[in-house]
This record gives sequence, C-alpha cells and structure tokens, in this order.
Amino acid sequence: MERGCAQLCARNGDCAEDEICIANTCGPHPGGETCDDAIQYEIGTIVSGTTTIYLNDYDGGCVGDSAAEVVYGFEAAADGTVCATTRGSNFDTGLYARAGNCGGDSIACDDDDADFRIAEGTRSTIEFAVTQGTVYYLFVDGYSDNTGDY
Repeated sequence: MERGCAQLCARNGDCAEDEICIANTCGPHPGGETCDDAIQYEIGTIVSGTTTIYLNDYDGGCVGDSAAEVVYGFEAAADGTVCATTRGSNFDTGLYARAGNCGGDSIACDDDDADFRIAEGTRSTIEFAVTQGTVYYLFVDGYSDNTGDY
C-alpha cells in the first residue's frame, strides 16, 4: 500500500535509505551529484535548484574546493558559444564547465562575474565555445563552502 501523505523530514536521516529530504519532504535524489548522473540540460532553458542536497565532489579551480556542487550535462547540437549564469541565486556562487572528460580541466570558470556583468554581486557568469557532438558539463558550485538556491 502506498502512503497517502508524503513523509515529512528535517534531515536526510529521517527518510528511507534511497530517499533524501528536500523542502521537508522525503523523495528520490534528483541526480546531478556526479557527471555519471548529471542532470540533462537543454541549451536555452532556465533551471533552478539547490546545492544544499549535494556533496563536494569536484574542484573547479576558481572557487575553492569546499562547497557542494550540482552537475548538468549536455551534448552540443552545433558549433557555437554558450553563456551560463547564476544570476538570481541566493548565495555566493561559482560556475565552471568541462568538455568531454568530466575529470579534466575546466574550460571556463568564474567567481563573481567581473567580465560580463550579467550576474550581480557574488553571482557568476561563464562563456565558452562548444563543438557539435561534444559532451559538456556545467557545475553550479559555491565559493568557499557556500551553498544555497539558484
């Protein structure tokens, strides 16, 4: 018999082994913890989420290596340029991208959008060239040990 009401929680330990606590409700993990389970991203869409339910698995090189990050992935449909930003986030973000090999060096990395001035304050913006057929990973991270909503 399925539960008629969602199980309320205050932390992950309140949930079943295969669930996590998101917005005080137990449910399945949405993916994005690693490149192997990256959340599929469609170019041009605006996404929102939180880094608070993730672990610190990667180091982008420009934001420190203490904060949790979420991973998005996409395959470039054509050659071109991608711009990504954490504008509207409620924490000090970092943003970086990698091509092909998730464990490789970042092809773009930003903390505090000094170049484009699209994101305000401590938010981030990156721009990078893409090649048709190549897989790319976008990492929404926090500066130092910051986590929050984006």
